[in-house]
Amino acid sequence: MKKRNCKSMNEFQIYLLRRFPEDLKIHIETALEEYQKHMNEVALIKSLGIAIKAKKGFDERKAKYFLKQLNRISSGKDVLRLSVFVKIIKALGMRLEFV
Repeated sequence: MKKRNCKSMNEFQIYLLRRFPEDLKIHIETALEEYQKHMNEVALIKSLGIAIKAKKGFDERKAKYFLKQLNRISSGKDVLRLSVFVKIIKALGMRLEFV
């Protein structure tokens, strides 16, 4: 098996999600559960960024736009709006269900 050199944990997560794309849904669900428990918005934003980078076939223009929005949010210049969150989830090929 070929050894993979990753510079960071984020890069390793992107590598794994590209290799096993079926885990993308679990990655997002876990991030949402952790956000619900601990209200850690930064972790949720990072998880969304990783998912965008890992998604194969993602429109490059949309990816740049969403990553720019997430960077503004994580730097404190903006807040995570529900509309942006829903757009990202839809672009990842998922949908939200409220129970």
